[in-house]
Amino acid sequence: MSTFTLILVSSALCTALVQLIVLRRSQDRLRRLSYEDPLTGLPNRRAWDHATDALIDRGHAFAFVLFDMANLKAANTALGHVGADNLIRRAEEATRGGEPFYRVGGDEFALLLPGDGCDVDVAHAEAARMRIERQFGTTHVASRAPVFLAGAAGSWKPGEDFAGACVETDAALDQHKLARKSALGAHLNREDALAGMVAAA
Repeated sequence: MSTFTLILVSSALCTALVQLIVLRRSQDRLRRLSYEDPLTGLPNRRAWDHATDALIDRGHAFAFVLFDMANLKAANTALGHVGADNLIRRAEEATRGGEPFYRVGGDEFALLLPGDGCDVDVAHAEAARMRIERQFGTTHVASRAPVFLAGAAGSWKPGEDFAGACVETDAALDQHKLARKSALGAHLNREDALAGMVAAA
């Protein structure tokens, strides 16, 4: 084989190798994007399903927390899309450096806490829920529509129905969210009453 032919073959091999590397990087990027929420960079619903399915298939118990961002629609109306998006990003900031946190819907988030084999620490999940709710805080963007994160902890162990566990946790989440709305509403009523007394004085 001549030197010229060797050069041509080497050039073709290098070109093919470069194209392969570019293709693999593109595939990796597409795969990453398919598991990532574009706004927050958090893992998305597909990533959540993949992670929980993997734990269930291995028979590995886990705890989880489902979160709902209350009054996000009111925030969107009052602040516009940019303001509402900033509130959503705050949910990611409230969990930064902590446990795996997912954005599983527009105003829905989830925290995943794998246990130790067949054991699961629900108390840890509950503590994480309270910490994240506290760190996110409450934002008053519209009359009688404070934005806050409400969560409820659940768990799955081998032999249990994960879908059923999610339904139960969702119900607990709804109750917790209503309780927080009621408490915040009572607080606003007291503030209004005090403001009225000051104005009348």
